[in-house]
Amino acid sequence: AWIEGIMSPSEIEPEALFPVEAHVYSQSDTSGEVQLRYGDKNLASRAVHLTAGMNRVAFETSIKDQSGPVSIEAEVRIPNDTFADNNKFRNSIVVKGQPRILYAEDRAESARYLESALKMDGFVVNSTSAARIPSTVGELDAYDAIILSDIPATSLTPQQMRAIATYVQD
Repeated sequence: AWIEGIMSPSEIEPEALFPVEAHVYSQSDTSGEVQLRYGDKNLASRAVHLTAGMNRVAFETSIKDQSGPVSIEAEVRIPNDTFADNNKFRNSIVVKGQPRILYAEDRAESARYLESALKMDGFVVNSTSAARIPSTVGELDAYDAIILSDIPATSLTPQQMRAIATYVQD
């Protein structure tokens, strides 16, 4: 037996239940187990009786404490399997997360008000100073938005300004 594919939504909400269907092909009637996991976390496991041909094994699961792209994996295990290399199949899913905000403010006493309001509205806020603003687009891409509050241009390096300009334009 082997996994032909995995059907799942391309995007999910964190901690929300979502359907996953593993397509398992078997050359004969047999019994075994289908496991569903992401990383080292076991999402679900089911004992199955497979008939010759295509078998659909349905799960309903959720992914917690994670956001961004994740890879889920289905694996079929049957006794006396002579070719285990095709027993796994992976599929990518994007776990929508709370919006992440980079909030740069050089006056720490002023930062707490907006930071507190954003957090109360469900945003993940990373407060920083001008000197600690990332200088690459790759680092800035971890955020859904950037707020610069009372940051003079003279306090930013040319690399930081280019990275912010590219982040905003792209």
